[in-house]
Amino acid sequence: MSQVPIPHERITYESKNVYIGGNIRFGAANVQSGPTVLDTSTTNGLKCTWSGEIVNNNSQINFTWKFEYDEAGNEDIDEIAGTIDVKFRRNQVSGMFQTGQNQNFTTVHTLVSLTEHCQTLTKLVEVPNQPGAVEVMYVYALVPWINPLQFSFDEMFLSSKKNDAVLVIGERKLHVNKAFLSYHSDYFRALFSSNFKEDKQDEIELKDVVYEDFGLLMTTIYPKTEFPSDRTAEKILEMADRFMVQSAIDHVEYHLLHNSRITNESMMWMADKYGMEKLMKKSILKMDSLEKAKKLKESPWFPSMSHDAKVIVLERLMNLI
Repeated sequence: MSQVPIPHERITYESKNVYIGGNIRFGAANVQSGPTVLDTSTTNGLKCTWSGEIVNNNSQINFTWKFEYDEAGNEDIDEIAGTIDVKFRRNQVSGMFQTGQNQNFTTVHTLVSLTEHCQTLTKLVEVPNQPGAVEVMYVYALVPWINPLQFSFDEMFLSSKKNDAVLVIGERKLHVNKAFLSYHSDYFRALFSSNFKEDKQDEIELKDVVYEDFGLLMTTIYPKTEFPSDRTAEKILEMADRFMVQSAIDHVEYHLLHNSRITNESMMWMADKYGMEKLMKKSILKMDSLEKAKKLKESPWFPSMSHDAKVIVLERLMNLI
């Protein structure tokens, strides 16, 4: 497993210029009596409500950003971090935005760290104490971060009276139950069968496998279940395919069908590679425009899709024409 945080797709947004103060768009009296909502936006699931309030005799503005992030399907995100740049200037041309480049703006940088699904940030900025409204805008660049998996797999593989075999991965010894693994996995049913020579050994080595990856697979079938997420789905599918654990593939398919934010192109590729028929059907139906078909064709997953899957995509495309 990776030992460093993994970023999701970057979230960027730039607001439109608005005025605060004067009698242009937001009257000074109204602004001073309380925060005025200047802008609302939703970008990649992150909703931001931006407010401003002129304070201290028209010499400062107190900015507020209320961030709300949908928790459903994003349980793995531990922090959204980045920067907000507030740009502002006094505009002495009543009722008009100044033309030209942004070099006349003053920029104030603010570091952002969001650890709750609903969180508010504030920033007090100094503005020139001159007549006229304040022209303001803001830009943010944020990245959702996920920390490495914190599962402890050791407890699953402790020696006990319930276990009657030992798997070896590197220097680790995993005590397992033959009947339990054989029930869930055709791979282990063959491994533990009386005709398989390694069944005679006290310990059986699993080669070319990472302990944490194997432990992640086992969490889908062991009593203390960890349900798949967008973060773990592809790795579980890879391991389930190798060790022939169909129930793990079914768990991942259910997650991708009902709870996932993974792109449709990526889902279609996984559905094709790991034989998830329900997911493939849903993904094909979601490809309901020529633009989406073109997006699939240009994606990095399309070239590695099977011939049969490409035929299905072509049939869907023909129906859209």
